[in-house]
Amino acid sequence: MSRTAGSVRGRFVPRCEVLEDRRVLSVTITEHRGTLFINGDANANVIQITDNGTNTVGNITVTADGGAAQTSTTAIKRIVFFTGQGNDQVTYNLTGDVAAGTYRGIGGLLGTGDDTFTANLNGHAINGGVAIGVDGGSGADTLTVNAAGVNVGAKANLAIGLLGGKDSDNVNVTYDGMVNGRLLLGVLGGDLFGFGFGRRNTNTAGDTIAANVNVAAGSTGSFRAGVAGSAGNDKLTFNVTGDTSTLKAFKAILFTGRGTDTTTTTSNVTVKTGGFFDGPPEIDI
Repeated sequence: MSRTAGSVRGRFVPRCEVLEDRRVLSVTITEHRGTLFINGDANANVIQITDNGTNTVGNITVTADGGAAQTSTTAIKRIVFFTGQGNDQVTYNLTGDVAAGTYRGIGGLLGTGDDTFTANLNGHAINGGVAIGVDGGSGADTLTVNAAGVNVGAKANLAIGLLGGKDSDNVNVTYDGMVNGRLLLGVLGGDLFGFGFGRRNTNTAGDTIAANVNVAAGSTGSFRAGVAGSAGNDKLTFNVTGDTSTLKAFKAILFTGRGTDTTTTTSNVTVKTGGFFDGPPEIDI
């Protein structure tokens, strides 16, 4: 899934030319020009990504399917994964602060199967740019971003875009900290082209979507967020707590789709029914 704005913008185009092709059992890891590609197969892949938050050689380590840990031989800016078929699990762990001038993009497509993606930012400061964009694809997927204790510094950017895809998905985002830069959040239960209608998502059981954001007192940055369900009967939660009064920009929208949705929001979240999803701008990793 590709999407964001401002200084976190950076597009990539996968190419056939490769360097450092390494196979870990059924998973292939490829480095090329600052991007680490991780490709799974038809099996249930288990992939763990550890990121020390720097822009130096060896900043990323990957463990796949119980194999030996593989450390990047170059300085990685973007991590892109395609897991293919099977009930795959991808876990991303940030283990250090992201300094000013450092950029990290994490994203990919989980494919078919009941997949799981979890990103743990572990309370580290974001003083550069971080973009997370994941498409669950087909299957009952679980997508989670844990950003409790994270502080977005002045002139820094944290952009999170999660797309459940087809079938009934569970998507959860938690943020708790200072917002002195830009915090962008887009969470959709349906597919990319559905914009909340979930045109290819015909499962009437619906999705369970939860976004809980706590803005620390004294935050002076901007927060823009949109949460949307799918074509089914969704359970949608969008709470923004803390002190947003000192933010220079604030926009929080929950969009209900075609089903009979159950919504839970704080009073500062705008609830819209019908029309088009108009959450934050696209997130490009």
